Amino acid sequence: MKKWLVGAGIVAVVLLAVLPMAVSAARSAQTVSVTLSEFKIKGVPAKLKPGAVTFNVKNAGKFPHDFTVLYGPVKWKSGTIAPGKSKTLSANLKPGAYLIVCAQGAGFHISQGMLAKFTVG
Repeated sequence: MKKWLVGAGIVAVVLLAVLPMAVSAARSAQTVSVTLSEFKIKGVPAKLKPGAVTFNVKNAGKFPHDFTVLYGPVKWKSGTIAPGKSKTLSANLKPGAYLIVCAQGAGFHISQGMLAKFTVG
């Protein structure tokens, strides 16, 4: 019986030590809702925290759009999002400056103002 109580006590101590870290990690995850339309990108905050982020991207426009994020030479993209459709992208953000563009139309959408920027850190 004593061994069981000691074992349960150790488990409780470990859970109390790990639980705050798990809750903190869950709290630090960010979700950003972005809306694309002709020729706008809305919903991108000026500043985000480093770490996990999920972008929920909806195309509210009449034409196909995409969500391309540039960070130095690194980029990730949604691919084409049809009108009325949505996509979700997740990333682990590092401190720095980011640029979001719609790369559709061989750069035409960017030239018409479909870009947004944010910083991390």
